[in-house]
Amino acid sequence: MPTELTIQPALSLAVPGERFRPAIDLFQRNLAGPLSESSVRSFLDDLRSGQIKQENGEPYRPATVARYIADLKAVIGQTSDSVQFRASLDALFKRAAPKVEKRIHRSETLTPAEVRKLEQATDERTAAALRFLALSGMRISEALSIRLSDCKTDRKEVAIRITGKGRKERTVSVTREAFDAVRQSFDSKDYLFQNHHHRSRDGRFTRQRWYQIVRAAGERALDRRIHPHTFRHATATNLLAAGNTLKAVAGHLGHARVSTTAEIYDENTLAFQAIEQLEKAINAS
Repeated sequence: MPTELTIQPALSLAVPGERFRPAIDLFQRNLAGPLSESSVRSFLDDLRSGQIKQENGEPYRPATVARYIADLKAVIGQTSDSVQFRASLDALFKRAAPKVEKRIHRSETLTPAEVRKLEQATDERTAAALRFLALSGMRISEALSIRLSDCKTDRKEVAIRITGKGRKERTVSVTREAFDAVRQSFDSKDYLFQNHHHRSRDGRFTRQRWYQIVRAAGERALDRRIHPHTFRHATATNLLAAGNTLKAVAGHLGHARVSTTAEIYDENTLAFQAIEQLEKAINAS
């Protein structure tokens, strides 16, 4: 088994895109000594135990640890031609990966009634944004990047072209009513969520600002902490609860994979009527 390997050139060649970069950067910053089975084991132990911290001083969440371990497993084994070394690393990563509860906890989603309560407890502009997030299921970064030129309007429906994670494009539909409420409230010029503040360099809001707005709304209306991604979870759980297929909802959210069963048997697109039904459920709450 090799005791030392040149890590940087191998990793640079192995990484097909930016997806693996956060895990690799963290690994390289915290690797004690040359790349070896013992140094990898030490890194994994420190990551799992919380000794390796985020920039805010907090340990990484189990889901993040699991994702980083999976990314490193996909890359680091390629730094050696030794079958024995790769097998040893595979065993290390398999043992180190934490078990992550995949179910969304109740506190991580919202019912239609809670969405309505949030809307009623805030100003008109924020309410329009929250309704849009609850229907679209977009990541906040995706929503804030929407240009009016990305939007194709119809009488009842607006189809929005989104470039999500991994530069993958998809089309997300929202109701014309929800779209127009955002456009009017934000006085959209270039971006749908137009920031007219003089300090805005390009007319866009920052993610941090919307985290603050959503958090304040949650504490005021629901007496609990929520964040923009809570609305993404809410979109998924509410659409699935309404009987839409897993694959259709996954396509709406821009997820890369669903189960094999869904891949074979389910439809690929989410009917616009499902978005209308979700809006009706929120209005009726």
